[in-house]
Amino acid sequence: MYLSKRFVLLILLFVFPMLSYAALPPEVQKDRALMAFSEHLKNEQYKEAEKYFRKLLDLRDKHKVILPNSVYYFGAETVYHTGYHIWAETLLTKYITMEGQKGKYYTKALQLLNEVEPKAIKLRTDIQARKEKKQAAKKAAQLKAKNEREAAEKKAEESYKADIAIARQRQQEKTSKLFPDTLADGFMLIPSDVFLMGSRLRDSEKPVHQVVLKSFGMSKYEVTYAEYNKFCQESNWKNCYLLNDKKRLENDYPVDFSRWEDANAYAHWLSQKTGKSFRLPSEAEWEYAARAGSLMRYSSGNVLETNVAHFIPAGTSMEKAIRDSAPVGSYIPNAFGLYDVHGNVSEWVSDCFHKNYLGAPKNGKPRVNDNGHCSNRIIRGGNWILSPEWLTSTARIGVPLDYSELVGFRLVQEISSEEIDRGEVRYSLLESIDMVNVPAGVFVMGDHSTGLFSKDGDDDELPEHEVTISAFKMSKNEITREQYDAFCELTGREKLAGDGPGNMPVTNVSWEDAKAFTTWLSEQTGGAFRLPTEVEWEYAARAGTDTPYSWGKKIERNRAVCDGCKSQWDNISPAPTGSFEANTFGLNDMHGNVSEWVEDCYHENYQGAPADGTSWSSDSCSERVIRGGGWSSKPADLRSANRGRVVADHQGNDVGFRIVQSQ
Repeated sequence: MYLSKRFVLLILLFVFPMLSYAALPPEVQKDRALMAFSEHLKNEQYKEAEKYFRKLLDLRDKHKVILPNSVYYFGAETVYHTGYHIWAETLLTKYITMEGQKGKYYTKALQLLNEVEPKAIKLRTDIQARKEKKQAAKKAAQLKAKNEREAAEKKAEESYKADIAIARQRQQEKTSKLFPDTLADGFMLIPSDVFLMGSRLRDSEKPVHQVVLKSFGMSKYEVTYAEYNKFCQESNWKNCYLLNDKKRLENDYPVDFSRWEDANAYAHWLSQKTGKSFRLPSEAEWEYAARAGSLMRYSSGNVLETNVAHFIPAGTSMEKAIRDSAPVGSYIPNAFGLYDVHGNVSEWVSDCFHKNYLGAPKNGKPRVNDNGHCSNRIIRGGNWILSPEWLTSTARIGVPLDYSELVGFRLVQEISSEEIDRGEVRYSLLESIDMVNVPAGVFVMGDHSTGLFSKDGDDDELPEHEVTISAFKMSKNEITREQYDAFCELTGREKLAGDGPGNMPVTNVSWEDAKAFTTWLSEQTGGAFRLPTEVEWEYAARAGTDTPYSWGKKIERNRAVCDGCKSQWDNISPAPTGSFEANTFGLNDMHGNVSEWVEDCYHENYQGAPADGTSWSSDSCSERVIRGGGWSSKPADLRSANRGRVVADHQGNDVGFRIVQSQ
């Protein structure tokens, strides 16, 4: 590459002075710096002088060059003028100490020190104040962060408790609806599901794999000493011994000395005693139940809080730890309503121990050897003396069959496929009935036109009379074909005639059929379900209005189904429930679609009718009241006040029902 002579000359002019200066001996560099320092100071060029003063100090520190003592005085004068008052004070003190009273600049140094010192003191005070202010701000920020963290933790804990309470309530409601007579006391329903078992934390928990589980029951508490003592007293189990510790017996402490065979013997005894099927959970069942839907390390999150489980927190020595298990139920349950799945005492499961999940069952069954025997079984959940890492939902430990130190157990209750199927049908039925709150009120019942001379009213709608109604619940829709068929499946009752989608209102149903439905529903749920009284029905249909229909005085297009309602189903068939706009109480199809059974016997008029919303019935009446009109009725029959009369065993293709529940 060619370089011009001029370019080379420029390089030599700029580079060589730098190289030559750096190559000079330190003493020579000192002399040059002193000359420049003195020159700039003489000309009161303090900023430039400060640069050379710093150069001199740098030569002193790096090359041990000895500087004249006077340099410290002149350095103080320099930095004083550039605003470094504390530094100037330090340099003056150093100079006076080194030179003493005989120093050439002693008097000037004292004078400058007197001038510098107040400013240095003020500067130190300001610095200290800023430092203290900064420290105070830091402490305030730390305190604020701590308070916010504690508030967030408290809020999270309250939210978790609320979520747990809601989930537990839903679980209990579902349990009562699915298996009202199946699950033993103290057992929670663990619903069927597909979940990912295992983790990547430890080799023994790998590989993560999918498991399909059917519903089962699980005891919400670990088996207690009191329960185990009863087993020992009533069974002939050879290895039993009675515990006489009054504290543990009376305060529901969990068994913490059981061997695997002891736990199985207890399950066998309880099964024989109750006629139900109990056993130890499989490892998959235990993990799924412990997780309770959580994908984190614990059912409550990735950090185990002391209000969730009984364990020794990190940093707590055994000497300071509580040296005992806790009574069952002392801590917050998980979302399935199970207590102490983390900590307290370890729990036996059915499975033989294998070093990992390669070849593990995917149907939730226990993993055992071909001959059904194994020397080591699995304990789960950890106990109160283990560190939290062994209390995770996925942690598994293999121990010998006769191992018993801090080991207890809880049981699974098996639910047959038939019970599960019936339970799911029952649950789907009960969940599908949407009940609407109908408020208490006072209204005038009967024909609101001109009585016997009105165009639409009938004489059995008179006299008008005031009625007081208590609040109640009413099904938003007429009971559907799907709902009634499910009832028939569950009770062995013969299904009714009729075709159409499941969301069509059930028809061809007699008054006795409708009553049987409400009676069964009450038995299944403990709720007071029944047919509406005639008063309740009219009050609900009017929904606060006094016009013939809840929307006004005349039939309007696409408000209902009848012979003349101008809908696509008119005089052909009922419409699917909820096809039209609800009234102001939120009730659908109170006018048209299908006529609806009520509780009352038919009477020729309202002379002597109850004024408190109760039914007007007797055991011997041959005719019952139907209300609302149906898909083949004339518009006048759809009025809120209109009353129909049929025999109780009538099964018409335009007659159905809806239900109410007392509050």
